[in-house]
Amino acid sequence: MPALPEEEDFCFDHTYVSKKCKSLLHSDDPDHVFRHKVLLAIHKLAIPTWSRVPAASHPTLIIQRISGALTNAVYYIAPPEGFKAIKLLLRIYGPNAEMFINRLTELENLKRLAKHSIGPRLLGEFGNGRFEQYMESTTLTAETIRDPVRSIYVARRISELHNVIQLTPTEQYELPNAWKFCFSWLPLARKNLQNRRHPLSITVNFLDDFGKDFYQYFQWFSNWSNDKKQWTSLQNVFSHNDTQYGNILQIKTKRRSLKPENKHHILVPVDFEYAGPNVRAYDLANYFAEWMANYHHPTHSHLMNRSRYPTFEDRKRFYRAYVEQGAVFHKNLVVKDASELTSNLSEPLESEFSTLLQQLEEAVRAVSPAVNAVWALWGVMQCEEADDDWEDLSVSSEREDRTDVSPPKVDSTNVPPIGSTSFDYINYSMEKFNLFYETSAALGLNANNRSTFPYD
Repeated sequence: MPALPEEEDFCFDHTYVSKKCKSLLHSDDPDHVFRHKVLLAIHKLAIPTWSRVPAASHPTLIIQRISGALTNAVYYIAPPEGFKAIKLLLRIYGPNAEMFINRLTELENLKRLAKHSIGPRLLGEFGNGRFEQYMESTTLTAETIRDPVRSIYVARRISELHNVIQLTPTEQYELPNAWKFCFSWLPLARKNLQNRRHPLSITVNFLDDFGKDFYQYFQWFSNWSNDKKQWTSLQNVFSHNDTQYGNILQIKTKRRSLKPENKHHILVPVDFEYAGPNVRAYDLANYFAEWMANYHHPTHSHLMNRSRYPTFEDRKRFYRAYVEQGAVFHKNLVVKDASELTSNLSEPLESEFSTLLQQLEEAVRAVSPAVNAVWALWGVMQCEEADDDWEDLSVSSEREDRTDVSPPKVDSTNVPPIGSTSFDYINYSMEKFNLFYETSAALGLNANNRSTFPYD
């Protein structure tokens, strides 16, 4: 009998098609039941290399929770000792996930991305979740995103995403997600506040006033951008829409396995729950806003530190790498080393880059209030009053920085409960509402008694 391939020797090609089954997985099942159901689901989905891991071995199946809360529970899955099979990422959807996420769209997006080798591969779908390719990696952190080289890498990866994935004819004319999210989430957030047994510091009246101010900002943006339709920074592209550091993995690769011009491929964007058509500058503005966050601060994980917003030099470096990678895609430039910015450009190309950088900066400032509004409403909607195992208001997988998702060194005989870290959603939302007004003030709009955001 031939030996199973080692995980690193198994490669998916573009012809691989994942399967579906109707199984349901519940993390609150007894440990032995949960393990058995997980392995049965893997077998039903015929996930490659797992066929020779017998169902009877489920008691020693290696399962470790990576993160989980209201939106998803995410687990690392590995075969029992003595069996060889690829490692998996198990994602169980939370009961509130459909408020934010269209799962059909998300799964179609994952398949689109897989065709271009972007993000993890979808390996199988079941009734309330899915299995994905597990990537040996660590996420970026509040500190590592500030590293100039990593920031260049992020810029190049986002640029590739925006250029490689083409919008469908329907998507090209859709309302950008920056507006779609806010217009659809605002009434849901309002309803959530109305239905609460215990009031929050953010009230329905506050949200009503915010809604008026947001619409005023939306009208301003529409008028401001009306004569700038030729700006690439304002055109609709396929966007990630949640470019925080916890959604960018640094994969573990063999030394010198990447060519110099592809060094940025050491970073892999993940968690495309919110992906879809959006203004090109949105992902950049979101990424810059996340520099202010530290979701693992011991006491103030909800706060946004304005002094940590990227400086103009930081932003300019990012824009330059982003624009360069776009030129590479369009075959107007050859980059010899992805970790460095290209020098000695021709005068016409240098002039074109200079114009694009200026337009990106203006577009980022213009769309920043929308970025902050989206996550302000998201936070309000997370404040559910539910009497179930998902109620602890821990940071969901979309906002949580998974500091280490390498194979866990834990007792594999116990499946930990979902969610354990308390997160102050409502004060997080208030921070984002404040930033909406501060970044609006920087555009000359209603500041609602807030100061102007301190761009340098």
